[in-house]
Parts: sequence; C-alpha cells; structure tokens
Amino acid sequence: MPTRFFVGFLGLCRGLSVTRSARLAGLMLTVLCWPMAPSALAQTATWVGTGTNASWHTASNWSPAAVPGATSNVGIPAGTGSVAISTADVTVASLTVSRPMTVGSGRTLTATTATLTAAVTVNGTLNATNATVSAAMTLNG
Repeated sequence: MPTRFFVGFLGLCRGLSVTRSARLAGLMLTVLCWPMAPSALAQTATWVGTGTNASWHTASNWSPAAVPGATSNVGIPAGTGSVAISTADVTVASLTVSRPMTVGSGRTLTATTATLTAAVTVNGTLNATNATVSAAMTLNG
C-alpha cells in the first residue's frame, strides 16, 4: 500500500520501475523530514549535581551529561546544594527549579516557561515569558 501511494503521489515517475519510484519517494520523505530530526526536537535535561562544582555549565552535573541548550526542558529537583549560573548566559525552553539557584552578576537566564519552587537569587537578569514563583526570590540585578 505505501509503495502504491508514493508512486501515485509522485506522478513524475513515469518510466521508472516501482522500485526506483519507491526509492525516490523515500529520498523525498527523508529530505522533507530532515528538519524534524531528533536533534532539533526539545531535549530533557535533569540536574544530578555529580560534577566537581555547582556550576550550570559543568556537563557532568546533568543527565544526560551535556549542558542544556535553547531547546532543552530543564528540571532541577529538590536536594542539597545549589545551582550557579556564573560563567555564561543560559537560554532554555522550560525550567523547573526545586533547589536554590543563583544567576550571577552580568549573566542572563532566559526561559519561555519557568516554575520556581525554591529560593532564587538573581544578581543578573531573569527573562521568563510565563513564570510561576512560589518561593523567595531575591532580585539584585
């Protein structure tokens, strides 16, 4: 059934065998779907805090072991210690913070959606389109 659909859909394949038509259809689907590759989709990143410091920018503090990027949905669960954004600006798709966090002086944290349920100290800038804050927030920036 799918082969017949693609052969009919392409209509351009007159004179090509069904096998070549199916290959061409497969190639077209690959090209059309390329922008939807998994790397372009949102990634989930969870703070595990197993690095040698409390820095957001240390890959071993995250699971999977990579610093979250602009398409990441970030979760920082409750626990001991805090999280520090101090060496570079951070942009994520969504952020849930359940342990203390500090945004360092001159640094910017940007999230489309943010849920803050633990103390957050902002010595720089916090940008959030949709934010829910149910804990102490100190704004010094």
